Amino acid sequence: MAKSLSEQSRIQLKLSLFYERSIITTYGLRPICAVCGLAIYEDPDMHEAIMTRAVVQGSGVDIMVKQNCVLVHPGGSSGKCHSKAQTKEGRRLCIEHIIYYLGYNSVRQWIESLAEQLSPITIRERLSFIEEYRDAE
Repeated sequence: MAKSLSEQSRIQLKLSLFYERSIITTYGLRPICAVCGLAIYEDPDMHEAIMTRAVVQGSGVDIMVKQNCVLVHPGGSSGKCHSKAQTKEGRRLCIEHIIYYLGYNSVRQWIESLAEQLSPITIRERLSFIEEYRDAE
């Protein structure tokens, strides 16, 4: 069965994150978990860190982008790392991970680019998530 365009895009993003946010181990190149910082040896889960599906529902906003997604140890919501990624502390770790690889300005520009599609309150709230990393570059 052919995969939908959105599913293909999601797979491409996951592969891109796999290769761009990895370390070399004795088992080869392995992605780094944004939550615990350790190599992931299984098929990783992808997690939306700043803009969630619930926040953008019905808006048409594409949140499956490098500025918003990270890889974590698998297990869905029952997995230790994926569960923690959904907490305030986990979100902080995921945002640090994204900014480490892409930089503060890249993430800020992406959030600001959504201003016409999302409410000003949502944009301000999401910008506040990253504000503490402004001088990290």
